[in-house]
Amino acid sequence: MTSKGRRLTRQGSIILVAGLILSACSTLDRGMEAWEGHPIGDLVASWGEPTSRAPLGNGVEAYTWILDAEDCQQTFTVRDGKIIGTSDTDCSG
Repeated sequence: MTSKGRRLTRQGSIILVAGLILSACSTLDRGMEAWEGHPIGDLVASWGEPTSRAPLGNGVEAYTWILDAEDCQQTFTVRDGKIIGTSDTDCSG
């Protein structure tokens, strides 16, 4: 393979990886939203114990998981044991 061919292959690989990262972020958002309305116990059973849990007032709590490898913080807002909202930060890789 020529030097130019290797360079094009490397550039194509970089573009593919970037696309996969962006796709994963979009999938993550949809995946998190799919938990809305479900009991928090189901999420904990699936994901394990959260990194942190904090009361927000008015019977609302925030359950947060942090993915070490990505410094990605995923938070689920819970009222009466049910997930009512989601958010994430720094999850784009």
